[in-house]
Amino acid sequence: MFALYAVKAEVRGRSPQWDGVVSTWTGDDPCGDTSRGPGAYASTWTGVECRGQSDLPSDAVRVVTNVHLPDYELSGPLPRSLGLLRHLRELDLDSNAFSGPLPPEWACLAQLEELDLAVNVGLTGGVPPEWGHLGRLVELELELNAGLVGCVPDGLPPPARQCGVPGGPPCPAFTLDPVVGTSTRGTGLSGPCGLARQREARPAPRRAGLLGGGLFPALRARPAPGDPGARTAPPRVPPYPCAPVPAGPLPAEARAPAPGAPGAGPVVA
Repeated sequence: MFALYAVKAEVRGRSPQWDGVVSTWTGDDPCGDTSRGPGAYASTWTGVECRGQSDLPSDAVRVVTNVHLPDYELSGPLPRSLGLLRHLRELDLDSNAFSGPLPPEWACLAQLEELDLAVNVGLTGGVPPEWGHLGRLVELELELNAGLVGCVPDGLPPPARQCGVPGGPPCPAFTLDPVVGTSTRGTGLSGPCGLARQREARPAPRRAGLLGGGLFPALRARPAPGDPGARTAPPRVPPYPCAPVPAGPLPAEARAPAPGAPGAGPVVA
């Protein structure tokens, strides 16, 4: 709950589009209510979902699992406070107008499985190396952001490939997308940082003939078949120092149900 209100405070007044989204973030239960019976859990908070919890008792603790806000014309920097949503599994912000760097604070989203930032042409800079600690991440979509440069940090998913086909990885249950991995098409990203280091460390081929090194050492220096399809090595940087999510105090608008809402069980956002 505190996390979503922190996001709201960060973006409020930034643009009419942002104000339109967060104007629906009111009351004390972003996961919805059970007034229509089991299975009817529906959030009235735009873009917020609490999947897989519709049959829990009304007094059970529920968590926000998905923030889904593509094509909303949202602008400005990516909200750093989204990194407080520690139970988030999917963050989908593609096809907006975000600008500036990727926030290292999002390395605190330890449960994240899918992150989609495609087609936000104002994004710039490199991928934070701390993101390499997102060990559950399966799908990272960065395509068509020409301002992103550098290499993909160690620990992130391998280059994008099709799942559920012979020779490919199994498709994850949380998405219908047949492509998983890290997608960098249309960016300035050069590929995994580990492979970049290998290329930099590889000695220049000698010209002393086939057996003397003109061909065979170059062949031996290439990555073994299948290496690019495996998750890269653990990152060389320490994890981001994630502070505990505050428990309160919450703003007055969060201490009372939204107008017309019956209220529901506790929520850990």
